[in-house]
Amino acid sequence: MRVEGSAPRLDVADRAPLPVWSVAPLAGPSGSLIAGWKDGARRDLDTWMARAARRAAAEVARDTTLPARVAVVAAPSRRSSVRRRGVDLPRVLAGGAAAGLRDVGLA
Repeated sequence: MRVEGSAPRLDVADRAPLPVWSVAPLAGPSGSLIAGWKDGARRDLDTWMARAARRAAAEVARDTTLPARVAVVAAPSRRSSVRRRGVDLPRVLAGGAAAGLRDVGLA
């Protein structure tokens, strides 16, 4: 689902907002899963989350007109968060998303 309204930092006044998609709302069961992954030291979910991002990105690419080349950018984590968690979670998701886009032929 498109969620530009949930990403106000990407909305620049002099141009259209960057397109933003979400696989699930950050509430209820999906929110609890993400909180456990991010803040509950659930490193066992890293691979699962990367695979979910891969499948979601491929689905978005199949259902949306995208340019032939797409930039996937991980929102930077604080160094202290990466140290505490032992992994850069946005990179995990970005790597999965990039793989999903490649799966459907996008560069």
